[in-house]
Amino acid sequence: MKRAAVAAFLLLALAGVARAQDAPPDPFLTSRLQPGATLERYLQALRAEFIRIDADGDGKIDAADLAIHTAISESMLRTSFAMQIMAADLDGDGAVTADEMRRKLRYDRRNPGAQSPNPSQAAAVQQQIDSQIERWMQADADKDGRVTWQEATEAAKKQPNYARAVDMAFGQAINQILALAPDDKKSLTLPQFEAKATAFFRAADTDNNGTISSDEAERLQRAANQLAAEVARQRALEAKGVDCEMPKASPASKVLLLGAYETDSLSTVALGSQDEVTGVGNVAVEAGSEPLYLVIASYRPTIWRFSGSTERIERVVVLAQRSWHDKTTNKPVALAGVVGLPADKVSFPKRTDCMQYFHEVPSVASAQAAGVVRAMAGKAPDVVAGKYALNTFHVPSARIEAVKNDRPRVLVIQKSAGTLTIEGDPRNIQVVTPNGDLERELLRFNPGGVVAVEADKVVASVKAEPYEVLPEQAGLIQLVQSGALTQNRMGEFLINRKIRYPAGLAGAHSVKFLLRRGVPAPDGDPGHSCVMSEEAGQAVANANLCR
Repeated sequence: MKRAAVAAFLLLALAGVARAQDAPPDPFLTSRLQPGATLERYLQALRAEFIRIDADGDGKIDAADLAIHTAISESMLRTSFAMQIMAADLDGDGAVTADEMRRKLRYDRRNPGAQSPNPSQAAAVQQQIDSQIERWMQADADKDGRVTWQEATEAAKKQPNYARAVDMAFGQAINQILALAPDDKKSLTLPQFEAKATAFFRAADTDNNGTISSDEAERLQRAANQLAAEVARQRALEAKGVDCEMPKASPASKVLLLGAYETDSLSTVALGSQDEVTGVGNVAVEAGSEPLYLVIASYRPTIWRFSGSTERIERVVVLAQRSWHDKTTNKPVALAGVVGLPADKVSFPKRTDCMQYFHEVPSVASAQAAGVVRAMAGKAPDVVAGKYALNTFHVPSARIEAVKNDRPRVLVIQKSAGTLTIEGDPRNIQVVTPNGDLERELLRFNPGGVVAVEADKVVASVKAEPYEVLPEQAGLIQLVQSGALTQNRMGEFLINRKIRYPAGLAGAHSVKFLLRRGVPAPDGDPGHSCVMSEEAGQAVANANLCR
């Protein structure tokens, strides 16, 4: 299916998997639901709108209505344009000459109230008249110096606004209404329309008081704006010729769409770059006979390990929004991989912006992703599931395991060099000292620990290779154990010999390094970490973070 169809599928997907507390942001129904509206007034206004759009009065909206609106709108445009010209038929012979046009235009532009003619104004008026005559005479198709009614109406069809006339009037509304129709999308009756509108109103009325509040209307409009932005993004991708195609799902397959921000384990293998943090997630395939078609979207680079009844997997499409720039092709490449499946069952979209990741279901993001899958794979997802951080997806049940549980987040108090940072829930306190246990810090960020992966077993969108230094706190542990780093009593890391910075030392993972005298500058990316040179007495990276 072409990318142009994605917008329509997004609307349908949103109607099917929107949040329970939010109405699906259909553009037609959203734009007509104002603060203070009650269901009765809302339906009354929509009935009037339906009757106005039902051009043939047969009680349903379909292609016939669009054809009538098109014919009438085009007729009105042709007549309006032709009448501008034919109003200059001063001798009534059914044709207009340039001389007649000039006489008519001078008559229209006369100014009886003027005290005396202004030469500059007169010249400007004459120029306007000459330009208008030139435009009108372009309708003279046979170049005989006369514009007939037929020539004028034919010229109207070439005007820029002619092709947009119906869309500006009724075309857009009809297409939006038909997006609410049953699966065949050929027509929508008034009772069907009212049923959709009633369900939409009740979903939007989150406090169930029978009236749409300003907050409810604003929330709905935000969702509609997000949808509009996604539709615009898809159209932009189409205009650029972006290749977002996925292999088609077989009729017998069950389609699952899975989303996550990250996994709770680190990988010993890097995808694409030593400076990117790659995680490991698991997909446990349950016993059964139905073929499974999986689409897995994450934000962070991830290697997915498949186990169980993997013979059920018909296809897995894997993508990560975090990308790596391939210098050979000068294009971004999604950082994703799979272990436990043959390469001919694994696909990677060629662009990283084909589909947004998501981690909450239902949500606007998950609905948008479902619309893309339906458009590209040819089938709507039977199951949509997601979680911010996870360990294992069980398919097709969509049961999710995570080492991180859903308890209130620990309140972490970090005290270092006069600064105090507080994060989380004050009911659950954990104090982290500057020279605290690195292993405890590792498990706080990655409770699944570090998972050993064999690079040559990874089917990936990019090269998979073992990390020289593990990412984040795992890499700091590795460097401390080797003696390349030592910690002083303030918890700062002293660089004793040439190293590579662990990937991902940004945000809460950032630390302070002191590059000892005579030690070469490390390779890699320090992220947000302060790096102070003992020899130079000044920062060599992130000086503002060394204070």
